[in-house]
Amino acid sequence: MKGWNYHHHAMLCAQWPHEEADLTQLRDGSIWKVKEKPLFARWTSDFDCGYETEWWFCICSDVLDLSKLNAKKRYEITRGNRLYDTRPMTEEDILSAYEVYLESLQGYDSPPKPISGEKFHSWCDRVLHTKEALLLAVFEKNTSICCGYSHVIQHGRYIACSNFTTRVSREKTGVNFALMYGICTYYEEQIKRGAYICDGERNILHDTAFQHWLCRYFGFRKAYCNLHIVYRPGFGMVIKMLYPFRTFIARVRFLKKVSAVLKMEDYRRACEKRYFS
Repeated sequence: MKGWNYHHHAMLCAQWPHEEADLTQLRDGSIWKVKEKPLFARWTSDFDCGYETEWWFCICSDVLDLSKLNAKKRYEITRGNRLYDTRPMTEEDILSAYEVYLESLQGYDSPPKPISGEKFHSWCDRVLHTKEALLLAVFEKNTSICCGYSHVIQHGRYIACSNFTTRVSREKTGVNFALMYGICTYYEEQIKRGAYICDGERNILHDTAFQHWLCRYFGFRKAYCNLHIVYRPGFGMVIKMLYPFRTFIARVRFLKKVSAVLKMEDYRRACEKRYFS
C-alpha cells in the first residue's frame, strides 16, 4: 500500500521521519482492507520538534569531532581505528561477512535460528545492487579479515543505519567503535549538507544500551516527535479495556507483545495530552 508498510500486525508509515505522513488511506478506511488485517496504524509527526516527548528517533546530525570528546572516549575510538579499516563491502567479502553473522549470534542469551548461507548471500547481493544502499564493513588491518558490517540506506537527508553486526570475539578490541566511526566519517559530507544518520525509533520490545552508547560516544541525540496510533475498528475497544491493567500485563512474559502495544498507547496518550494542552 502506498505510503505504508505492514509489519507485525501493524501498518507503519513508510515516509522518512522528517517527512509528513500521507493519511489518505487512513481517512478513507482502505488501510484496513489489506489481506494481512492489521490491528493498528502508527505514524509520527513534528520530527525533531525541539521539546521533550515520549517518542523519539535516535539521530546524528552533526559531524563527529574527536577533539570534543574527553580522553577516555577518544581513546576507545582511536584504539579501534588503529586495528581496523572500514570500507564498502564487495561480493568477494560476502562469505566472510556470513561468518561474522554466525559469530554475532553467540552474543544472544537465546540465539535465534541462523539463516542459511544461501539466504544471507542473496540478501547481501540485493543490497549491493540497490542504488541507495550499501554494506559498510570493518576489516582487521593485519589480516584483512572481515570483523563487522552494517546495512546503510540513504534517501535524501535520511541515512538509516541497521544490522550493526560484529564478531563477539573482537568486541574488546574496539571493533564496534571502529565500525561506527567509519559510518560517521563515510557520510561526513552529506551530514554537512543537512543529512542525518538514524538508528531508529524508541525501542519498546527489547532493553538495549546501544542508543545510549551512540549518544555517549558518537554525538547521536534524541530527535523528539509525537506518536500517533489509530486502531482497527473494534480493536481500539480492546486496548481501552486492557489499558488500566497494563502494569500487571507487563509482568506476564507470554503477553510481551500485548504489553508493547499498551506501552505505545501510554506514550501516544502522553504525546496527545501535551500536543493539545
